[in-house]
Parts: sequence; structure tokens; C-alpha cells
Amino acid sequence: MVIIPSLPGCITYGKDINDALTMSREAIELYIDEMEERGIILIDDSELMEYTMTLEI
Repeated sequence: MVIIPSLPGCITYGKDINDALTMSREAIELYIDEMEERGIILIDDSELMEYTMTLEI
């Protein structure tokens, strides 16, 4: 599961880490497109990166 903290409600998942990263990129693009269509301004946090991974063994 991938949660994008700076985009509330933007959550996706993938069958493995590579798929999850691909899906997260798509989810972010769709989220931003939707906010732009609604006229909602998003804060630019492009200099911020947070990465958390939990592995179940």
C-alpha cells in the first residue's frame, strides 16, 4: 500500500514494490488533475520526500 501524505486521501497499492511505485505515480497524476479541474491550489512540496516501507515476513 502507498499513502501520499501530502495529498489527503491519495492511497493506492501494487502487487510488489515496483508495481506500487508505478501505481503511486498514476494516483498522484490523477489526484493533481482532479484538484486542478476543481480549482483547488496544491502546496508545492517538491523538495520534500518521505519514504516508509513495511515488509511482512
